[in-house]
Amino acid sequence: MLIQELEQQLLQLSPNEKMYIIQILAQSLTTNNTNPE
Repeated sequence: MLIQELEQQLLQLSPNEKMYIIQILAQSLTTNNTNPE
């Protein structure tokens, strides 16, 4: 999938859906971070 296609889909999401995705991304970043600050 192209980045542009993904971007268009993300823009069409509701605020609640965006928050849900952001939380998942944040969790994956923190769990994969081997050097927590």
